[in-house]
Amino acid sequence: MGMRRWWAAAIAALSVIGVSAGGVPASAAPTPKSPVKHVFVVVLENASASEIASPTFKTTMPYLSSLSAKGVSLDQMYAIDHVSLGNYIGMTSGYEANAKTKADCSQYDCVYPVGQDDNVANQLEAQHLTWKGYMDGMTQPCQKPPTQGAPDPFQVGYATRHNPFMYYASIVDNATRCRSHVVPFPQLATDLAANRVPNYSFISPSTCNDAHDRGSACGLEQADVWMSQHVQPILKSKAYKDGGVLIITTDESEISDTSGCCGNAQGGHIATFILSPLIAQPGSHTATPYTHYSTLRWIEDSFGLPCLRHACDPSTKPFGSDVFKAPTSVTKKTGTS
Repeated sequence: MGMRRWWAAAIAALSVIGVSAGGVPASAAPTPKSPVKHVFVVVLENASASEIASPTFKTTMPYLSSLSAKGVSLDQMYAIDHVSLGNYIGMTSGYEANAKTKADCSQYDCVYPVGQDDNVANQLEAQHLTWKGYMDGMTQPCQKPPTQGAPDPFQVGYATRHNPFMYYASIVDNATRCRSHVVPFPQLATDLAANRVPNYSFISPSTCNDAHDRGSACGLEQADVWMSQHVQPILKSKAYKDGGVLIITTDESEISDTSGCCGNAQGGHIATFILSPLIAQPGSHTATPYTHYSTLRWIEDSFGLPCLRHACDPSTKPFGSDVFKAPTSVTKKTGTS
């Protein structure tokens, strides 16, 4: 029998018993792929859901108001704790707040050591996916306090406490890696224009542009102006239009608001909006309870990553059909702690 005839006969025989020529059962479905290709997370500061979604929302934050009409509003979203840093750590590694992160690590003495610093950036790289932190006000890549255990000098403008990647030793102790991934904010415009934005972009405006500093010049109105200038290029980009998801949230509510949900959040009721070509219904609202751990879990599920710590909790729900018109998760892997 000629080789071609033999190969054809072999394939036919394998198909009868349900095996493909590659040795895989012919009936086995291919591994599903998530439609999510790029995630952008923008974090504003210290605003309650009632403040942002107040009757004056359209006049105080007209740009964000216009975006909410095109996206999905998470009406029962809660921060992890007070103050800022615990929330940034929670949304990137699933850790709960501790005494030092509750104090914003003012002495820069709470960097998680290698082996205890699993985080979403490490997870992405392990799967050959890409990430960057874009930091408004940062003057050089990987800018961090010069000494651990000494007062953090970066409090206004660029704030270390709003940059979670500076608290993971596997990033900060690798200067080359850190400088290539944690960069000044203007790099985002360059990456968008060149269509080379990473799979995961974490964006922290300066302490004026995120409304942290408040006053007449640095309140919610200024945050809205900043977003109108810098969010719009994201929405116009190829990366966003092809499987992109934009999440705009606040780190925590007012300090007096300790409301929470889901067994592990007590940082108050916050506003969160999701925009994407993949959302189910523009202008809709969902009353499903979510936290910053939900954001982490959804990102991990969307990229096929193991869940981390509190992102694995049964009470932590990733964003679902109330937000997206089709499932975004891929085959789940065992979580890590």
